[in-house]
Amino acid sequence: DGSETASVHSAASRSRSGFTSKAPNLPPLRLAPSLEEQSQHSQDLEGMDGSRFDVPFSFKVVDAQGNIHKLMASAENFDMFKEAIAERLGSPASSLTLKYVDEDKDEVLLADSASLSQAVDQARSHGESSLKVKVHVPQGTGAGLAAALTGNMDPAMMAISGAVALTAFLVVGAFVVNRRR
Repeated sequence: DGSETASVHSAASRSRSGFTSKAPNLPPLRLAPSLEEQSQHSQDLEGMDGSRFDVPFSFKVVDAQGNIHKLMASAENFDMFKEAIAERLGSPASSLTLKYVDEDKDEVLLADSASLSQAVDQARSHGESSLKVKVHVPQGTGAGLAAALTGNMDPAMMAISGAVALTAFLVVGAFVVNRRR
């Protein structure tokens, strides 16, 4: 029937004109999740037994020479985090002391999973995509000797070591010369 076809064409025409005259109301395009969404995502990563899946985070690790090493490592498991740094630097994990600078500009010791998690949470809450961690190798450890042998020793320490060696050489030399007389 002709009137039925005309009615369908008329409805289709009204539908198209309504579609083109009204722009859809879409939310703005976002390239990164908000802090609230990141927090919710972190909560969503809890397992059925209440355990959490470890989410890696980006760290900028500053070694004793001031070199910066960028790596992804555990944001919640301190032992895994410290082991990743030790592997990257070629030092035993037990010889490393790790610190970060907090919002008050204080150097804070990273000593366990709780302090690591707190540091990462602070970085995320300030919109940071990475956390800068300073690595200290205490003197008197095998790591200091390994650094000297591989040429990775701090220049100031190298100068002090050289001065001590020269002094020892001069003392022994003076002793030998005086003994011959």
